[in-house]
Amino acid sequence: MNKALYYIDKYADALLIYVTNGNQAEIDRIIIELYMDLSNDVTEICEMRHSRTNNTFFGALRDTNNKWNAIKRGFEKRIGLPIIKENGFVNAWFDTMPEIKHLYEKRYGAI
Repeated sequence: MNKALYYIDKYADALLIYVTNGNQAEIDRIIIELYMDLSNDVTEICEMRHSRTNNTFFGALRDTNNKWNAIKRGFEKRIGLPIIKENGFVNAWFDTMPEIKHLYEKRYGAI
C-alpha cells in the first residue's frame, strides 16, 4: 500500500504529457492502472484488519476512496486540470457492484 503522494509522483508527469498531446487512450490506461492498484489496497487493508464483516470492507473502501480524492487534488495541483473525478473510486465500485451502494451510504452517508 502506497501513499497518495507516491501515485501523484508516479503518474502526474506522464499524465501532463498525454493531456498536452491529447492521447486519451494513455490517460485512460493510467487511470485504470491507478484504479486497479487502489483496488488491491482495499484487499490488503481487509487482510490486515482480518476482515470478517461488511463494516471492515466498507471502512477499507472509504479509506481508499479518501486516498483517491487526495490523488485527485494532487493531480490538479501538479497538472492544473481535473484528471479524475471526486469519489470516482467508490463510484466505480458501485457501478461494478450496485448492491453495496445502499449499505455503504447507510453507514457513511450519500456520496
